[in-house]
Amino acid sequence: MKILVVVLVLLTMTSCGEDKICDCIRSSDSLLKKYQAIDIQNLSESDKKEITRLKKEKKEQCKAYETMSGEEMLERKGTCRQ
Repeated sequence: MKILVVVLVLLTMTSCGEDKICDCIRSSDSLLKKYQAIDIQNLSESDKKEITRLKKEKKEQCKAYETMSGEEMLERKGTCRQ
């Protein structure tokens, strides 16, 4: 679980340019916030559904940026509106 959170934080911290990559950042942020707000040991059905939906959304929106360098992602993240 901690590895997942670290990966999500890194992904969140490593993208943007007020285009599709900003959508990727926002979906990563949403997933990370959900993980931070729940008790992984006692997931409700609604939590499970929400996590599944957020993961799918993030995967779709971030697919094109999987191989982008961390440096470039950080630069582009700076252009996104929060």
